[in-house]
Formats: sequence, structure tokens, C-alpha cells
Amino acid sequence: MGNSLTSLNKKNLSVQIIACLILISVTLFLYYPPSDKEFINFDINVYILDNEFVNTGLSLRNVKWAFGAILQEHWHPLTWLSHMLDCEIFGLNPRGHHFVNSIIHTINVLLVFFVFKRMTLAFYRSLLVAAFFALHPLHVEAVAWTVGRKDLLSMFFFLLTIHAYISFTEKSNLFCYFVSITFFSLGLMSKSMIVTLPCILLLLDLWPLSRFKNNPPNFFLNIKIFHVLKPRQKIYQSVHLVIEKIPFFLVSVMTGFLLLFIHQRRIFYRDWEPIPFWERTIHALIAYMNYIGKILWPRNLALPYPPFTDVSEWEFILALVFIFSVSALIISQGRRYPFLFVGWFWFVGTLVPVIGLIDTGPGVMAD
Repeated sequence: MGNSLTSLNKKNLSVQIIACLILISVTLFLYYPPSDKEFINFDINVYILDNEFVNTGLSLRNVKWAFGAILQEHWHPLTWLSHMLDCEIFGLNPRGHHFVNSIIHTINVLLVFFVFKRMTLAFYRSLLVAAFFALHPLHVEAVAWTVGRKDLLSMFFFLLTIHAYISFTEKSNLFCYFVSITFFSLGLMSKSMIVTLPCILLLLDLWPLSRFKNNPPNFFLNIKIFHVLKPRQKIYQSVHLVIEKIPFFLVSVMTGFLLLFIHQRRIFYRDWEPIPFWERTIHALIAYMNYIGKILWPRNLALPYPPFTDVSEWEFILALVFIFSVSALIISQGRRYPFLFVGWFWFVGTLVPVIGLIDTGPGVMAD
């Protein structure tokens, strides 16, 4: 029995290694090198070529600048540091910069596989998700465009945050909990897009971690003020799951205030006229529809996408009916198909910071 179990574990390990090697080989084959004889000429001057703090490599002066710099309505010191490191190693050779992008994306593909396999215990489905993530054309921009480094880094720390969070839920280990918060903070320092991650963790508590049905970590259960809720077990457990996310939400709120301050100053898009909220809502609904369309049929991809103009009434009504109908249907079937509930609201929630509801400039979409 022991020998058969050992051989089965070895077989499973071999299959996982082969799967990882296939993911690595296919991803690197497709993404490196495309046309890396020169940089893609979009924002590259601001980020690298004409930026003396970046193209001169790592130094104390440049590191200080990275943590205080606000360019193009962004504060992402970790992204600046990664570009500085590239310039320190490769100079202004585009191949080196693109190679690093390809490596980070490949690592992210493996992390997607490991994170989903660990959460769901579904090997082949997780492999399929990772392959979809690796090969979908919507990810070409982040890898082939050197300036897309911020997207790759934020996704890297996004996935590491979830991985550490799973360890916390399994082991009730405070160290894993603080590691998860640290990774989340680093991700926000790469790109603030992942500011909604605390909500994603709550979704994962619902499925596949099933923590709303089971007890949260013991040290949160010991908070006496909430013991009055013990008779109402479901509320008691839900409150504790929210309580343990408070540090994550605090980090998100601080980042949100920083971004609000940056956008109010209009440092970069000085000539951009603010759009009324009702019009931004229309644009957001249209953008959601376009994202779904590009996921299913990735054509007419662009860098960047022009603002929506002349949106007809029927387009708005169609988008409104579709989004709310799908949401209502999924909510009604949430108990039966929790993975659909989590997947849909993961998609809807993570796009909120960049869907156009918040007026951040002329961009309404991005790959």
C-alpha cells in the first residue's frame, strides 16, 4: 500500500512537472521575441528613453525619485525600480527589457496554475485556466509593450497575495496573513488596479475555499465583542471574515485617497475635460460589453482605445439589460453554481477602478 501510494505521488509530480514545462515552453515561444528590435513607441520616452532617473539605472537618487514620482496619473515606485534594474543590466537594449516582461508573464502563468489547483484541487481545469491566461491575445499588450511592466508586476503580486492568503486559511498562521498583506501592498506599488483585491478574497471565501460554511481562523474567533453573534452562526462567521480583511481594506482606502489626490491635481491630463457621471456610467456599461466581446472574440485590439463617441440609445439599453440580467441570473443561481457567482463578480469587480466610472483621463479601455 505504501509503495503504491509513493508511486502514485511520483506519477502526479511527474505530470505536474510536464504540465509546467509545457506552459513555460509555449508561453516563452509565443511571447519572446516578437519584434523586439526596438521599443514600441508609445509612452516609452516618458518611462525610459527620456527619463534620466530611469535610464541611468539604480542609484540612491533614482530610488528616492521612484517613491516620490507621479507621472501619467500613477504612483508605482516598484514599477520604476524594475525599469531601473533593467537599464542597469541591459542598458537601452529592447531585447533585455522585453525578455524580463516575458519571464514575468511566464511566472504569472505558473502562479495561475498553482493558485487555482491549490484552491480547487482540479488539476486539468486549472491547467486549462492557466493556458487560457497564457495564450489569450488580450495579454500581448502587457508583455510586448515594455511600459506594460506595471500590469505584469501587479498581477505577480496579486497572485502571490492569494497564494499566501490560501496558506493562511489552511494553517491559521499569522505569518502567512501578514505576508499576504505585504504582497498586496507591493502589488499596489506596482499598479493600483488591484485595489479591489480584498473583495476578491471575500469572493474566494465563498468559493472555492467555502469559509462561510466553515470556521475562520481561531484567533479571529476569540474577539469577545463579537461573541454576542454566536447564536446566529452564519452572521458570526461572516463578520469574522470581514474583520480579518480590515487591514487589506485599509491599504486599499489609503491607495484610493492617494489616487484621488493625484487625479484632482490633474498633473498629467491637464487639458482633459471632466466627464459627467451619467455619461461615465454609460461608457462603463459599453466597456463591459466590449471586454466580454474581446474575451470571446479578440479582434480590433488597440493601444490605446479612443474614447467612446456617439453611443446610441439602443447600445446603452442593450448593455444595461445584458449586464443586469446576467448579474440577476447569476445571483439567483449563486447557491447552485457558486463558481459562476465568484467568476462573474471577480470580472465585474476588478474592472471597477478602470472601467470609466472614476474619471482618470481619456482612456476608457485597455487590454
